[in-house]
Amino acid sequence: MRKRIIGYARVSTEKQDLERQKILIREYCSNNNYDLVKIISEKVSGAKKDRESINELLAITKETADMVVVSELSRISREKECLAVLNTINDILENGLDVLFLDDTSKVYSAYTELDVIDIITLTVKAHSAAEERDKITARMRTGKLTKLNINPYMYTGSLVPYGFKVIDNPDYKGQKSNIPARKLMVVDESKAKDVQFIYQLVLNGTTLRDTAEEVNKLGLKTQLNKPFCETSISKMIKNPIYNGRRRFKGLNLPLMDKIIPDHDWNRAQICVSQNQLFKGKATKNFNPLKGLVFCPCGYALMLHKMIRKDGSRYFTMTCCKKNDKEYRKKCRNSGIVSHVLLPTVWKCVKDTLLLSEYTTKTTSEVHRINSIIEGLEDRISELTGAIDSHKKEMARLSKAITLVTVKGLIEQYENEYVTEEAKVAELEVKINNIQDEISNYKANITKINSITYNSQLVNLTDQEKASVYQKVLSKVVYYSSDYFRGFIVISYKNGLENIIAVNKTTSGYISPLPSSFSFNVDTRKVRVTITKKQTSIKEFSLSDIENLEYSFKELELNFNPKQWDIQSQVLQ
Repeated sequence: MRKRIIGYARVSTEKQDLERQKILIREYCSNNNYDLVKIISEKVSGAKKDRESINELLAITKETADMVVVSELSRISREKECLAVLNTINDILENGLDVLFLDDTSKVYSAYTELDVIDIITLTVKAHSAAEERDKITARMRTGKLTKLNINPYMYTGSLVPYGFKVIDNPDYKGQKSNIPARKLMVVDESKAKDVQFIYQLVLNGTTLRDTAEEVNKLGLKTQLNKPFCETSISKMIKNPIYNGRRRFKGLNLPLMDKIIPDHDWNRAQICVSQNQLFKGKATKNFNPLKGLVFCPCGYALMLHKMIRKDGSRYFTMTCCKKNDKEYRKKCRNSGIVSHVLLPTVWKCVKDTLLLSEYTTKTTSEVHRINSIIEGLEDRISELTGAIDSHKKEMARLSKAITLVTVKGLIEQYENEYVTEEAKVAELEVKINNIQDEISNYKANITKINSITYNSQLVNLTDQEKASVYQKVLSKVVYYSSDYFRGFIVISYKNGLENIIAVNKTTSGYISPLPSSFSFNVDTRKVRVTITKKQTSIKEFSLSDIENLEYSFKELELNFNPKQWDIQSQVLQ
């Protein structure tokens, strides 16, 4: 009976050709008088873990074929985890199939046998080499693209083209051998650019993201994926710096492009988007000043839900936004909290906290920490600047050498070295720009932390004004329910402070901020308290006498009587 063969072929990109591998597999079968049952093939990166072709290959058993033939090991995988490659080969063997790689036909890995030490070492070395080769290819592609992008920021890199742009052939392209001018360019699509400007203008006029999407859809416009616009797609468009002429590649800033949106409108639009995230409009009836800051322990946002009592009266609760998902509700059993308790409680605690000297102390500490980071980044800029100077000196030397030598081979060598040095300078300059952006972000954070106003300006605020204060000082607010009537509100500040409020919603309940010495364990959902055992004298004290105890809501009530800290009358007045 003739041996039945399953071939396996893979390439990483659409540009590569699978046919060469298929021809090698067919020739091998023909030369050895084997029956080729099928060739499983796919165009996908070898670094991708979950590949359809591999899954199909691992589903083949001895009932279908006798041997798997692959052109070389790197076709199976270029993963860095060599163990994953060995496991793939071992799984094929356990399925009852031999394995052979055409780059070494002298070695057949036999079905139902374990890989011996020599096999493991050999395959590991090859797998490691394949992974290293992939890294080199990626680095070359990245460096090559970065060099071209620095020369021409309009170069098309193959990614999704943002709305308002289109891809054209580059008239200056001179073929694969001298392809520094990019083959294709991504340029402004004048007709769609007007759509972008219209969308920005709607947002600048105070239109919410959702309403902007509705207006755009009424005009029949579609996204680049030919789908209707939504709140998210509008938000991404407003936040994408490419419309302000700033393009990024692999986290690096590129030279400026033409601006569809001028600086002034761009900066104003970012402010409008942040306000859009807070509320739908200043006249909104049921305004939530904590929108974007208040969360369920499961990670989803808490949202306002209208409730109706038996007598027909209405009230609002803050519950998980996945409340209506029956399947998810089984996982997230956190009960909600009425908004007329949560919102005034948070405001009372935030206002009181901002007046504490502890808040100022913590803020000063956080600002000092950020300034230390900025100093480190500035030192890094100095190092990169020094490296740039060294490369520029080398460029000057090479430039002079090119003018002096007459040997053609040397001239070409010096020119290539000059281009390499030039690319290094460009890459370092991009890194400096990125670090400078990072420094600007840190300085903006310092401004936010220091910008909070105090006593005279924290009274008689509207909900919109409270929302502005929250955005400046809060990191997040989470409600952890213990049962339907009890739970903890945990308020986290940007400077690291934390408020914990125990809420008992029974008829004889309370709203009690816990002492600042208490902390909250989000994993156990318990309050952590540091307890020092009683000592007969100071001399007998040691660190072993300090205990960190945790209390559930009921345990807290039994041990501390939280009602002693009750502020319910102040909150619900």
